Amino acid sequence: MIKLKTYYFILYVTVVLQFSCIDKINVDVESKSGSLVVNGQITDQEGPYEILLYRSLGYFNYLEEVPDPVPGAKITIEDDLGSAIELEERRPGAYYTHSGFQGEVGRSYILTIELNDGSVYKSNPERMPVNVGIDSLIAEYKVKTKVNKNNVPLDLTGFEIRIKTNPLNDTDGFYRWRYNSIYEFRTFPELRERPPGTINPPPCAAGIVCTCCFCWTTESSSKVVVSDPELVTDDLTDIIDFIVNENSRFTFKYYIEVEQLALTKSGHTFWDLVERQQNQGSLFDQPSGKMPVNMYALSDENEPIFGHFGVVSITKKDRFILPKDLPVRSIQLDSIKEDCRLYKNSTNVRPSFW
Repeated sequence: MIKLKTYYFILYVTVVLQFSCIDKINVDVESKSGSLVVNGQITDQEGPYEILLYRSLGYFNYLEEVPDPVPGAKITIEDDLGSAIELEERRPGAYYTHSGFQGEVGRSYILTIELNDGSVYKSNPERMPVNVGIDSLIAEYKVKTKVNKNNVPLDLTGFEIRIKTNPLNDTDGFYRWRYNSIYEFRTFPELRERPPGTINPPPCAAGIVCTCCFCWTTESSSKVVVSDPELVTDDLTDIIDFIVNENSRFTFKYYIEVEQLALTKSGHTFWDLVERQQNQGSLFDQPSGKMPVNMYALSDENEPIFGHFGVVSITKKDRFILPKDLPVRSIQLDSIKEDCRLYKNSTNVRPSFW
């Protein structure tokens, strides 16, 4: 059998928040096409939690196909006190815990999967770690230079997002960070011209009150950021992202919520490699290492399995960035003359905490 060099699968975890947070990471791994992929996690936050089962695809197949789900499996999660729950399959290959189940810091958990053909897979025991929390969330206005594809340097303005925490309080410093954000923006559908030269606003902008001029849009972090335990001190500062001042992000209030995920050692190893592959820059680069996994087949420990069963605890920190935090206030241009609800992840419903 010919073994292709790299294969592709999608990792994503859904956490129920004020708005949906989805991690969708593309990685290259050395594997055989059709290998079992396990992806999901449990946390100390309110569930339900999702476990996904599917088959890996050859690298060239993923361009035209989606991974094949693995339906009809029996999946259980058992803790170190002997309590066990069985997950419910709600769509092919997607299994969920019941709403009353919630992970607990200090408890260990084992995931067991039994497929229709009788194959059984187990995870190593994973103990939910302590999360020391985020001491402060910092947003500092900066100008950074970036070289574009034509090798021309460009100055970008925006906010560098950093966190400070103390990871040495009964933890190993195994952390990952991600964020969600909401910002308000304005469009000018009342100035829409259809046909050109003729003002013809949509009905939502034709009355006394415009209901499609102000919207709120949500964004999520697209990069994986993990801690480096070798550099951990008693006052850890880590850069989460640089958010560029574009698309009217900072014209009005900008809200950001950062999540700090305390990982097990195997979880940190997994996400560290994802981050390394992310920073390589190209899917055609040689993978930086074998993708770690904490699952094994009972019948054959050498059978390749991919993905990771995560056991994490989560803490959050949020803040607003206000127009006064910019050295020069952004001005909203009237160049966008469409219903603001037409833009990605946008709504005209004001957030309750705004």
